[in-house]
Amino acid sequence: MNELLPEYLQEALTEFKRNIGFYYSYFMDEALVPPDIVQITLSYKCNLRCKMCNIRNIKVDQEMTPERIIALIDEASEWGVPEVLLLGGEPFLQKDLMRFIRYAGAKGLKTTIVTNGTLIDDSMAKIIVDSPLTQLVVSLDGAREKTHDQLRGLSGTYKRVIRAITMIDRHKSNNGKGRLDQPLIIIPITLMNDNLNEMWRYVVLANKLPVSAVGFQPVVIDNANLKFNDKSDSMWIPENRLVLLDKMVDKVITYKRKRNERQPVVGNTFLHLEAIKKYFRGNQSQQNMKCYIGYTRVVISPDGNTSLCGESIGNVDLQTMKNMWNSEVAKQERNKIRKCAKPCLQFCSVRPESELKETWDIFMKRSNYYNSNPEIKKLVRGQIFDIFFDKKNMLEKNIANKDNLQNLEREIDSLISSFSEPNEL
Repeated sequence: MNELLPEYLQEALTEFKRNIGFYYSYFMDEALVPPDIVQITLSYKCNLRCKMCNIRNIKVDQEMTPERIIALIDEASEWGVPEVLLLGGEPFLQKDLMRFIRYAGAKGLKTTIVTNGTLIDDSMAKIIVDSPLTQLVVSLDGAREKTHDQLRGLSGTYKRVIRAITMIDRHKSNNGKGRLDQPLIIIPITLMNDNLNEMWRYVVLANKLPVSAVGFQPVVIDNANLKFNDKSDSMWIPENRLVLLDKMVDKVITYKRKRNERQPVVGNTFLHLEAIKKYFRGNQSQQNMKCYIGYTRVVISPDGNTSLCGESIGNVDLQTMKNMWNSEVAKQERNKIRKCAKPCLQFCSVRPESELKETWDIFMKRSNYYNSNPEIKKLVRGQIFDIFFDKKNMLEKNIANKDNLQNLEREIDSLISSFSEPNEL
């Protein structure tokens, strides 16, 4: 990176290079950058029996050892992965959970916990707020108590979740922190037939809670096998309710367009929200939204088996994550994912910041390019051109479909042309 550039521009260029790396990874079917996330499943143990979760049917005696978790955090840091995600089962059943968060934070990693929220009492809420945790994702599957508790398989869980969120916010306030300070509290809902009519109420509820974001995750009938869906299952939104689905999605889209900065964010992109309509109609495909799961994260089970999406690519007791990530087995698995005819719309599959236009817009905003002086602009353009032309050469060597390659090159050339200022070259 050019040392003559201000630090914020160097950071914007580094981010641009990483984002564009995922874009090219998808088209070249080759992992050109480390994943965004190392996802560690601590165990399959859980204190609830949720209707939409089949994880409980997996061996519950498997549990990752603390030594292995620490080693994986070390490896993620050395590899250049920016974030570690800890989940289960229910991660708060692991007594050393917050020790792992503190260790990862000390290594400079972002950290996320996905939890059902029922085991967070006041003392744990304070520990969470005092830790370097980046995000706490608390599942809340209904805007109404009855709906959530029925789906979660235990009465009283809704109240416990709301109480946990409230306690964390109180401790954040005591520390001088606001809703948009870490740890961010995010509440996702698994969208299904049982809670469809509460989709908009969920946004209303979020605006009453001290959360930073909401998200809508379309149900998969078997979350232990994301490629399996059964439209006859009672959780699937049936054809006679698709009009209601469209109405609910459109209300959320309108909110997302009009929300102000004091209101919770809708984590879904506009493209993802529109794709939910297609998903329940059975006509969602990678032609209208790419699946980046083979490039964005490495998933590790309690027994050490490692995967991208389902099939194992090795075991962390026998190989490093990096070696597995770059292996021929992983490449074959990515090829299968690219050909997947049943996109699941899981959040792990989405990386909107790596769509070419979005990548470009993010860079222009972060770099404040058009307000820079001519000399800085010239240096920035030189860096951008080097990144584009380097990747363009790689495309020409690796993509056999020439029509696809030409379409990509036209899109890239259009961006470069808009970026060029000949009188300053």
